[in-house]
Amino acid sequence: RCTWKHKTLHHLAGSGGTDAATLQSNFFAFDDESTGLDDLSVAERCRRGLGLLHLPSNHTKGVTSTAITKCPNAFIESGEFATYVQEKKVTFVILTQLVSRRNMAAAARVLETHDIMSTVLTVSGFVGAARFHSVNPIFIVETRSDMNFVDLRTRNPFPALLEWFEQHDPVSAVGTSSLQYIPWMCLIFHALRIWRKQTGVEDQLALPTTMALWKPVKDIITSWFDEKAENCEEALLNCKGSLDLRKTQLTSTTKAVAVAKGLIERSAVPEGCVVPFILVGLQAFRDAHDGSIPLRNKLVDFHTNTESYVRLSDIYKAQAAAEAAEVHRYAVEALTSYGWSAQQLPLSVVSSVCSNTPWDMGAIEWTPLAAELEAPPAGKGWYAALGTCHAYAGDAALFPGSQVYADVEAVVSSVKAASADGLEDYLSEVVRGGGYEPIATACLLGSAAAEEAIKMIQERMVPTRDALVYDGHHQTVTAVTL
Repeated sequence: RCTWKHKTLHHLAGSGGTDAATLQSNFFAFDDESTGLDDLSVAERCRRGLGLLHLPSNHTKGVTSTAITKCPNAFIESGEFATYVQEKKVTFVILTQLVSRRNMAAAARVLETHDIMSTVLTVSGFVGAARFHSVNPIFIVETRSDMNFVDLRTRNPFPALLEWFEQHDPVSAVGTSSLQYIPWMCLIFHALRIWRKQTGVEDQLALPTTMALWKPVKDIITSWFDEKAENCEEALLNCKGSLDLRKTQLTSTTKAVAVAKGLIERSAVPEGCVVPFILVGLQAFRDAHDGSIPLRNKLVDFHTNTESYVRLSDIYKAQAAAEAAEVHRYAVEALTSYGWSAQQLPLSVVSSVCSNTPWDMGAIEWTPLAAELEAPPAGKGWYAALGTCHAYAGDAALFPGSQVYADVEAVVSSVKAASADGLEDYLSEVVRGGGYEPIATACLLGSAAAEEAIKMIQERMVPTRDALVYDGHHQTVTAVTL
C-alpha cells in the first residue's frame, strides 16, 4: 500500500551526468484499498494527484483535469490536439508512451508554441521516467537557502544606525547594568574600531581575515564583562567573515539574474511576469553599493531591552524601505525600457520580495522537449533505454518485448555504439518489462510526477529539472539533467 506523507525517497545517483533528487514536500500516493484505484495507469494517477490541488489546505486555485478518451495518435495527427489546448486554455499536459514518438514530438512543438507545461510518462516493468518541460523558466525562492545569515550592516552601518551605535558605547557602559543590554552588533562595531586602532589598520572598514585574527577582537569584547552575558555570547558567536556580504556569491541567484537578462534581451519575457525585472533591479542595486545586499524588512532576534529593540527595529525598517524603493526604481527603469507600463510593478511587490530574502531566488530552465524526442539522448542509463525503446516502437507505440523477447537484439543493434554507452543491460530490462505498468511503479511514479507538476504550476518550490527516473530494481529515484 502507498499511503505516504512527507516521504523522502532514498536514492543513488546513476551514471551519465545525473544528480540525486529528493522529494521533500508533500509526497502523496493513492491508498488503493480506500479508493479502489488499484488498476489506475501512471498517467491517471498523475492526473488524480493534480486534482488534489482542489483541497482547501493547499490554499490555491483549483485545477480542472480532463482525460482524453480518443485515440491519442489520431487526436494529435488530426490537429484536434492543437485546437483543444488553445480553446480550453490548457496549462499542463500529461503525455504517455501510448503516443508514438513522432506524434509526441509534434505534440511537444504545439506545447512549446503555446507555452504549455507538460510531463511525458514512460513505464516498462519496474522502471519509469517522468520528463518535465516548460518553455519559460520558472523563478522560485530556493527552499534550501544559500544564506543562513542576515546582513545587519555591522561592518559599515548606514547613517541612522551609526548614530545609534555612537550613542551606545560599551566602553563607557563598563561596570553598569546597561552593558548587558547593548546589542551584539554594537559590541562588535566598537570592538572592531578599537582593534583597527591598536593594529594600525588604516582602512576603517577592514575586517579580520582569519579566525586567529578575530581572537583579539573577541578578547576586547570579553574584557568589558566581569561575567558571561547573553549579548556577549551573541557577539562572540558572530565574530566572523559573514559580517561582510558584499562579495557573497549566491550561485542560484547569479544564474537567475543571467536567465532574467537573457529573457529581456531576447524580448521573451512572459506576459505579466515581472520577476526578471525585479532581479535586474536587485543586481543594479548591488552593483551601485559595492556588492551590498538589500536589507530585509525584518529584524532577527537578539538580546537587548525592549526600548533598544523597538528603536533598532524602526531604524532597520526605515532603511529597508529606502533600499526597496531604490531596487524598485532600477526595476521600473528596466520594465519601461522593455515597453511595459510602470504600473505593472508596484512598490509593494518589490518590497515584499526584498523582505523575503530576494537573494535566495533561483531560475529553473528545461531542455527543449521536441528536439530531444526526435533524437533520444545517449549515456543516460534507464532514461536513454526507455526513450530508445519508445522510439523503436515507431507509430505502433508498442514497446518491444510486449510481443517477443527477441526484440531486444533489434533494439540494441538499432542504437549506434550501444556497447560503448553500456546500454545493453538497461535495454534488456526495459524490453523484458514490455511497456507494462505494474501497480507499484504506476503508483509511485504517477504520484511523484504529480508532485513535481504541482511545484511547476504553483511556482512555490523547486521542481525537478528535465527528468525524474525511478528504478524499482534498486529502489532509487534519480534526477536526470539533459
